[in-house]
Amino acid sequence: MRSFILKKAAAVFSCLSFTAALFSCSSEAGTGTVNQKKEMVIAASTFMLEGGSSADNVKLHWNAVEDAAGYTLTRSDGVELISKTRALTNVLFYDDYGIGDNTYTYTVKAFNSNKVQIASANVTASKGTVTDAVNTFNNSPTVETGVTGLIRKSTLVFDGVYYSYSIGRNGGENVNFIEYTSADGENWDEGRVVVTGDKETYPDAFYDEDLASCKLESTCITSHNGQIVIWSHYEEYGSTYTKACVYCAAGTPGGDFKGYGAYQPQGNASRDLTFFEDDDGRGYLISATLGTMYMYRLSSDWTVVDDSFECVTIQENEWREAPCMIHHDGWYYLFSSRQNGWLPTAGQYISSKTLQGLSGQTGQAIGSKNTFGSQSGGVVKIGNQYAMMANRWSGGWEVPDPVLKELGLWSVQRMLPITLKDGYAFYDFYSTVKYDCEQGVMIPVQRGKIVSYLGDTGLSSTAASGCDGKYAVDGNWIEDKKFYRGSDYDFDFVVNLGSKYNISGVDISFYTLQGSEAYCTYNIYGKENASDASWTLIKDCSSNVMMNFNTWVFEPTETAYKYIKIDILGEKRACTNGSNAPHSTVNGSWCTGLYEVQVYGQ
Repeated sequence: MRSFILKKAAAVFSCLSFTAALFSCSSEAGTGTVNQKKEMVIAASTFMLEGGSSADNVKLHWNAVEDAAGYTLTRSDGVELISKTRALTNVLFYDDYGIGDNTYTYTVKAFNSNKVQIASANVTASKGTVTDAVNTFNNSPTVETGVTGLIRKSTLVFDGVYYSYSIGRNGGENVNFIEYTSADGENWDEGRVVVTGDKETYPDAFYDEDLASCKLESTCITSHNGQIVIWSHYEEYGSTYTKACVYCAAGTPGGDFKGYGAYQPQGNASRDLTFFEDDDGRGYLISATLGTMYMYRLSSDWTVVDDSFECVTIQENEWREAPCMIHHDGWYYLFSSRQNGWLPTAGQYISSKTLQGLSGQTGQAIGSKNTFGSQSGGVVKIGNQYAMMANRWSGGWEVPDPVLKELGLWSVQRMLPITLKDGYAFYDFYSTVKYDCEQGVMIPVQRGKIVSYLGDTGLSSTAASGCDGKYAVDGNWIEDKKFYRGSDYDFDFVVNLGSKYNISGVDISFYTLQGSEAYCTYNIYGKENASDASWTLIKDCSSNVMMNFNTWVFEPTETAYKYIKIDILGEKRACTNGSNAPHSTVNGSWCTGLYEVQVYGQ
């Protein structure tokens, strides 16, 4: 099975290339029970530091345990990485740098408020393999660096010929499915239209009147028994989303295609969708509507929904979209995005040992409160590793990303490496990811050590009642209750790094009130000693217009700093709210605060 996805509305605007996403699912649908997850799991992944030559750094994640007041972390050589005196409720992450050629077992323990151990877990890790990965995915592009998408050859290969497919228009309301061929997977022909809504221009293509006036989104392209099968979210042409149908076209590579109609599966409205294949050869669709997702089984040739199989209801009334399914070590993982138009939203996942077991599962937070400035999207598999290809629909924002706007890009993706363990999933933001799809290699690269981790924040402005600056430096990007928040909408956040470092980057996740997004203007300063009379400007962000997640990458500072200050100058609206237009000043503290700050240094 080979499959690809065109996510959300990309296909509406032009004849775009697609994002590859390989899915491999198993287990019999409708049988068995959901296996209970372990009470506690710790997962490990390896990464490189910018400028380094070895992936001998270990990123550790563990899940939150009910009634836990804190966690300790020890290494098999006796090193106590997180002690009881540093244990916090929200600390669910740790970076262990420079383990060299050693193999370590890490043990995490959860303690209740009485310091009694209530759960534990362990994981073994050694340095990762480093090869000459030929491609670098830049998650923090600038106008100077530009943007490069995921580079991989099409996996749709028949009789030595590579095939790829896209969706385009002639400038009118009709839609065309276009097939391209290549002898080497790199150089492509001009393409031919195989299914069309314009029979006069393309008389040799299969004419489908459903394509005469429509828009197609969230398109999945796969192969089955020597046939290409294409599924899409189908809507009438224009800005409305009232049709809410699925549409399928299929055919022989290099041969004839046909359309199978647009309809609402089993009477349910259907919008964002994804496809996956069971290892018994059955195909399934998962689609989202307003509030709820549904899973449908397909016919034996995957071209129509099988009405003999009653759809499975998933995350009912949880308002999820952009579903994407993978299967790993006996667990199904379904990732999704919060419904919020084009704006960045919180990602979630559910997991189960069986397909039917996905029903009734409640979404679990993953990544960050705003998917690191993106929306949960498709998942790509490179070798034995997975990455979330999160979507930044900047062109749909009232205040777009200025870099993407200057580059003339409506949207880009962020590549977030995923770690999976026993039904739990985690993904992280790295400024760059090295990869090679043909070699099956993916190596995250962090711009430096996280030097702000659990740093003292006592020099910050007075926190609002119930808030504490320590929760903004605990490495927890998903917690929505324990963030630092200034008592006014102009405030300073200061972290003591404990030692002096040459600063190479700062990531900040600002408080987000969904539907009333705002952005902060601010400056980043450094100071060598607490007694120094003045601060040195590191990064001028006084013209910033990026909402929620902000990432800044720069050459390491010549001066090593012990103290870093985020000087918040004010908040402005990123979205229209009543009579309040974008860029208007927010008068009040309702949208202020920081979820998390990470300072990188060397």
